Amino acid sequence: MLTGHDPQAPPVPIAFYAGCASANTGGHNENTTAAALVLTARRKPVAILTTAGVRPPSYARTWKTAHLDGRVYAYLAPITREHHDT
Repeated sequence: MLTGHDPQAPPVPIAFYAGCASANTGGHNENTTAAALVLTARRKPVAILTTAGVRPPSYARTWKTAHLDGRVYAYLAPITREHHDT
């Protein structure tokens, strides 16, 4: 699952090409809540997309940061034991 809200890091096309689902907690593509994303991150890998200078949502600020390309960054939810058990 990928989520984000910046035109420089559009979650739907990136998720599609990566074979993931996309989710958004705001805007015209809003289809989930922050609480639901946090719960999902306990069960499966989740990444939040942002661009340079844009802070991630509060729940993702302690997640590992990965620079993807240009101005695009991903915040990666911690891997939990549950991720390995499924």
